[in-house]
Amino acid sequence: MGDPHQTHHTLLQRACNLQNEHAWSEFVQIYRRFILYILTELGVARDDVEDVAQQILVSLTRDLPSYDRSRSRFRTWLSAVIRNAAHVHFKKQNSQRRRLRALEDERATDTESSDPEISQLIEREWSTYISNLAMER
Repeated sequence: MGDPHQTHHTLLQRACNLQNEHAWSEFVQIYRRFILYILTELGVARDDVEDVAQQILVSLTRDLPSYDRSRSRFRTWLSAVIRNAAHVHFKKQNSQRRRLRALEDERATDTESSDPEISQLIEREWSTYISNLAMER
């Protein structure tokens, strides 16, 4: 009997066939926890781990056939895929934070610069309203 932690290369070959749902389900059952663990260790937020893991599994449907057993162990290759996905996730988060800060800064600038204009408009309209009210009386 072999090592229970050893990759089953026949499973990898079968999982490459997207028509073989049983093989893919078995693959996900075996490797999903590993993916979640590595993402958590890399510091992906608890709220995001499931989403990133799902993205990895989707990308594996495309990338699994490119795995070359002669170049590295499967877990080493999969770890690299997971690290790359986490890196992309962190880059997206940072980009979103920068855009959000820029938007907040822009709003703050717009509010500061338009406050005097709005205040003047309000004062003019109020004066006109009071004048019209007085004329009616």
